[in-house]
Formats: sequence, structure tokens, C-alpha cells
Amino acid sequence: GALGGSLLCKCNRRNGRDPGGAPRAAMALQASNAGRLLVQIGAHRHEGGHDPSPGLIQAGWSAILFEPMPSSAKALRDKYHSSANVRVVEAAVCTNATQTFARLWSLNLTKNLGSNESDVRCMGARLPTVIVSLSKRHLLKHQMPYSPTMCARCSKHVGRKLPPTCIRHAVDANLQADRVPCSNVARQMPAGRRYPDVLVVDAEGSDDMIVRQYFESGLEPPRHLV
Repeated sequence: GALGGSLLCKCNRRNGRDPGGAPRAAMALQASNAGRLLVQIGAHRHEGGHDPSPGLIQAGWSAILFEPMPSSAKALRDKYHSSANVRVVEAAVCTNATQTFARLWSLNLTKNLGSNESDVRCMGARLPTVIVSLSKRHLLKHQMPYSPTMCARCSKHVGRKLPPTCIRHAVDANLQADRVPCSNVARQMPAGRRYPDVLVVDAEGSDDMIVRQYFESGLEPPRHLV
């Protein structure tokens, strides 16, 4: 995301983020695990990739995992059902701390199959990997250019002739919004705890605003920010 993606940055408790602290932070994470707390915003399913969170949990860290998509939250609960130190919060961390509900935008991959200008199958390998966001604008960024050659290939794939504008509305026509509850890190922190050891933010277009909200909540800076 905008705040570092897979880059691990150390937070200097007096001077804010330290962009050069990634190697030191990585070494620190391999130290003592006792009492360590991970908070992850946008946990998804923990199915691999560059996310350090599953490894920290496996190493014995406690974790608070925020995930607004019901199917992904269920996958996390199933994955960690025997881990008493992992808590899944099925809610979005909204950009306004006073919000109780938000609209979660997603790309419906089956809504317009068979249509002339919005069949997502014609996007092929260009299909966005980001299909969920609190920001409609963020998803619309994934609308991509099209060409007659691309649409001719898709015509063969779907078995019928398509116009040369076959993916003109492949993103905007397939968007849907669902109402999801809001929460925030301060509300979910254990009693007496003022900061997480690691804060992971992957909120697809809302990272900066969510981190700003974290600091405005009165919590102390996390030791590490991913």
C-alpha cells in the first residue's frame, strides 16, 4: 500500500517513521516473542504473499486482525480457530473514527458475464487483483484501455463476436457496495495496552487516512509500521 507495502519501517517514538529502519526492524521481529502484539488492518485471508503477519502469529504473537469481507473474515476465523491469542474483528477501520457503518466497494466477477462491454473474462490477466476497497475511486483506477485485438481474442474465448470496446465498462458496471460495520484500533486494543508492536496496514486506497486516524486516537506510535 501507500505506506510501505512489503517494506517494514521502524517507528522512532520521538521522530515518527524512520525510512531507513527496515533492516533493524526485521531483526527486531526475530527477537523475543513474549507479549508481542500484531494489529493488522485489511488482513484478507493469510494465504501467502509478502505479508509478515502469518509468520508472526506462527511464532507466538498475539494478533488483532481487522477484515471487513465476511468470507475473508470467516477464512481467518477458521484458520486460527485453535489460537486463543488471535482475534478476528469483522469490521472495517473507517477513516472517520466516529463512523458506525461504511460502504465497502467490491468488483463482482459474475455480474455481467455474457455482456458486450462489461464481461470481466475479457480482462484476462489484466483483471485487478484489488477487488475490494472503501474507496470507489480506488477501484475505478483499475479500468483499463482496450483494443480490437484484445476483444477479438476474447470473442474466441467466449464463443461469440464482441465489439472492439468489449471492456469499456468492465470495472464500473461490475461494482457493488455492501454495508459493513466500522471499528478502530483504539477500541479493540487490550486494556492497558497503548500501542502494538507491529501495525500492518493494507486498506487499498485508504492507508494514509487510516494511519492518520490511528495517531489522532491518542495511541502511542507502533514500534514497527508495515
